[in-house]
Amino acid sequence: MSESIFAIPENELVLYGVAVLGTAELQELMTVLAQRLDAEAVQRVMEEHGGWMENGRFSLPPNTVRRLLAGLEQNNPVYYRQLHERAWRHLAQRLTAGHKEDEGRLTAVFERLATQLVKDNPQTLLTLVHQMGQLPLHTTESQAWQQYFLAVALRKTDQFADSLAIFDQLLHRTDLPPVIRARALNSRANGYCLVGRLEEAIQDYTEGLALWREMGDTLNEGKVLLNLGITAYDLQNYDEAEIYLQAAATKFEQIGAERWLASVQNELGLVYRDKGDLEAARLCFERFVARRRVENSPDQVGRGLNNIGEILLFQGRLDEATAVFHEALNHMTTRVYQIDIHLNLGLAYQATGRLIAAQEAYQNGLSLALEIGRRDILPHIYYHLGDVCRRQNDNAAATKYLELAVQVIEETREPMQDEGLKISLLGRWQQVYEALVWQYLMQGKTAEAFHWAERARARAFAELVGGEQVTQVATAADVQAVLPEDGLMLCYFTTGVLARDLPLLRQLARDNPLREHLLVTPGIVLFVLTNAELTAQVCPLDPNLLVTLSPRGFDLDRMLQTAVLRRLQQSLLHDLPQLSQSGRLYLVPHGPLHQVPFTALLNMPACDGPAVAYAPSATVWLEQQQRPLSALPEKSCLAVGFGGLPEQERFLPYAQAEAEMVAGLLGGEVLTGGEAKKEMLKTAVSQFRWLHFACHGVFNHEQPMESCLETGVDERLTAKEVLHHWRLAAELVVLSACETGVSRILRGDEPMGLIRAFFTAGAQAVLVTQWPVEDLSAFLLMRRFYQRLAQETAVSPAQLLHEAICWLRNLTLADVRAELAAAGQPEAINAPVLANWQEEKRPFAHPRFWAAFTLYSGR
Repeated sequence: MSESIFAIPENELVLYGVAVLGTAELQELMTVLAQRLDAEAVQRVMEEHGGWMENGRFSLPPNTVRRLLAGLEQNNPVYYRQLHERAWRHLAQRLTAGHKEDEGRLTAVFERLATQLVKDNPQTLLTLVHQMGQLPLHTTESQAWQQYFLAVALRKTDQFADSLAIFDQLLHRTDLPPVIRARALNSRANGYCLVGRLEEAIQDYTEGLALWREMGDTLNEGKVLLNLGITAYDLQNYDEAEIYLQAAATKFEQIGAERWLASVQNELGLVYRDKGDLEAARLCFERFVARRRVENSPDQVGRGLNNIGEILLFQGRLDEATAVFHEALNHMTTRVYQIDIHLNLGLAYQATGRLIAAQEAYQNGLSLALEIGRRDILPHIYYHLGDVCRRQNDNAAATKYLELAVQVIEETREPMQDEGLKISLLGRWQQVYEALVWQYLMQGKTAEAFHWAERARARAFAELVGGEQVTQVATAADVQAVLPEDGLMLCYFTTGVLARDLPLLRQLARDNPLREHLLVTPGIVLFVLTNAELTAQVCPLDPNLLVTLSPRGFDLDRMLQTAVLRRLQQSLLHDLPQLSQSGRLYLVPHGPLHQVPFTALLNMPACDGPAVAYAPSATVWLEQQQRPLSALPEKSCLAVGFGGLPEQERFLPYAQAEAEMVAGLLGGEVLTGGEAKKEMLKTAVSQFRWLHFACHGVFNHEQPMESCLETGVDERLTAKEVLHHWRLAAELVVLSACETGVSRILRGDEPMGLIRAFFTAGAQAVLVTQWPVEDLSAFLLMRRFYQRLAQETAVSPAQLLHEAICWLRNLTLADVRAELAAAGQPEAINAPVLANWQEEKRPFAHPRFWAAFTLYSGR
């Protein structure tokens, strides 16, 4: 008899035995407990705990059974397993002997035993499942549980394809009990994650979560929330991950599920680690390991130790980390997470200069990952193998491994439909693309470097704009083939930017040798394209200097200082003789360069720069160039103007006048006033060639697709509404409002905001503002812009905007007085912005008044 039994009083043994068996005769109770019992004593114990005897069988209330089993599993998991193994053998013998009435009890015991074996004993689980499959099972529930755990056991023994195939068969059954369906959805989702099918995983988790909530199963609801948190973490959506994990912890706390609370601790530790709170992460991991040691779960202990080793690695304690990784490897009983340990050992060796040992560790991890089909970790391994080869001056091998990493990333991304998942996945692996750009540049292969830069930026945006067509990533030759003879494209690409959402990497000590193996070299690469030539140069500026602590990542006062503008001009536009020869400039910013006021840089000190049009990527620009021009809409212009109510502090006195002026110049229609306009706009906008909005704009950093235009009293037209519900044929949309050109740039250089919305809705060009603009200067600039547009409809909007900017900045106060009188707004000369200016001075010469206006266009 096991020592664990002697520690349990006989009355508790009786209760546990009955709870495990469901109902029990005295003789089978003695068989399963492996000791003699007194019938009267058993009867007394039953009565004391609300139990009873009927037809010679002892039973307990269901709530008592659940409490007893949960307590035994938590406090004595070894005996919990032993007791279930004995009960299963006993009931299996009875079923084989023809006692069909025992199949339900056998199935319940099997489900609990298999659930416990899932954690650390996959081979034992597989054996049990095969034994269960050899029994004469008759009920749908018994057969389904056997199939379910067969699929789980195959996944746990690294047979992912076979596992998913069985889950697919199981979930196609229409007679599947809800509990098994919910369990199967969760488990299949776990398998999807391991093979990189994240969108399908999230769909299964979400469907399973709804089922558990419908059944009122708090424990399993918590498990699914835990898995959703893990998936969000894998996509580096740390805030979302923490929300899911805290929700899971709340569920587990409600029912006292200590074992699952420990799992949450481990995952929260990973979130805290990546957010830079190493001490909080270490405490979480240590609590997890302590709990798993009590449960005698060596595989889980190994996973926790691996996480602790990573903390030591990030702290620069490389020898200690290496020792912990070896200890973790000794604990592992499954191969899935041995791969992570080999990867970390490789990093530790590489950081101490042991490149051959590092390469061997990475190869060990790669062999295991390929053998069991674990695709989610392959990009990590290939990336670090490429790094080792580069340091060994084996450029061919380095390039091969980096391209293998991208191949896995692209294959994972290809079947995805959800835009958010596409963005998260590509953003997660930006360093691979950045490394490839540098790899090809160092070999003098500029065209290849350009193509990899394009593959790293705004891919989801390009696919949105491209509609149902499969958008191919632009090559330099593709772009040059359609660039006009006087056209110039400047494509920037930033690397090694320590984004605000990855504080762990920002906090790595400068003397930690791990830095150079985890971080790509910070830099700004400028690709310069004409229709005849492609060159690349490295700008002498660290892009991290442009990342601020502001939630928007932008400090206007700092950016518009003369010294800063001059430094940016010298760094980003230096040695570009093509600029003076260019008639049309197309500019593609990247990363923090989206916040740079290039219009100011191109026109300092005089307004002598070229007309410029921006694009999110060369691929988006090319798609717009190649898109056939549709027939012009029937109507010319629709102008919308609403500046708020006069009694409001935020009132824009010239918004309505601006809209009326635009409609008048273009012979269009105008909508002003505070009444609701959204529903009418949704159906009307497709009929107009030009759309103009003069109103308040609000940028929402946390939810950028909720950024909006205030089109009426308490009415907000959001980017999300435009993207999903509007269909445009407009040549030009002008958003003459504050911050309409501000986007939140997600990893993968995906701009999220009003620009994305209007382009996706079909606009050929969008004129926006990068920061809050002054109402009067905006009115004057727009008046000049539309006067010229009415006269020269064939001139590009970029050229018209450039002319209007140069005109505005050179206006004297006397000129302003004359313009306002001509526009029917003579009283505007008393605006505060014009106070204390002399007649000959230029009140709008500063870039603050004109450099915010930016045109995004592919033409």
